Amino acid sequence: IFVCSYPKSGTTWLQHIVGSLVSKALGGSGEPDGHVSSRTPFFEIDPHWSGPGVLAPKLVDGHRKIGRRMFNTHLRWEMMPKHARAKYIYVCRDGRD
Repeated sequence: IFVCSYPKSGTTWLQHIVGSLVSKALGGSGEPDGHVSSRTPFFEIDPHWSGPGVLAPKLVDGHRKIGRRMFNTHLRWEMMPKHARAKYIYVCRDGRD
């Protein structure tokens, strides 16, 4: 699951909602453990990767615990990895609010 957004548009809020829904759907309490950034880390941050296409071990363990891979990103659609099984949630916000 990719939570995609423009910076400062409610990304963290939606990451928490998605994490809670995934936890509940997988038989959990709906109260995910740990900080929201550990459940849905930034996709484009180098320390989250051990090498090309290989996630860092701490993220692999976290995703295994959750039962689903979730990421947060500010990348444009054209820059996103595409996969038939991937789910994308795009956050839009009117900046005037």
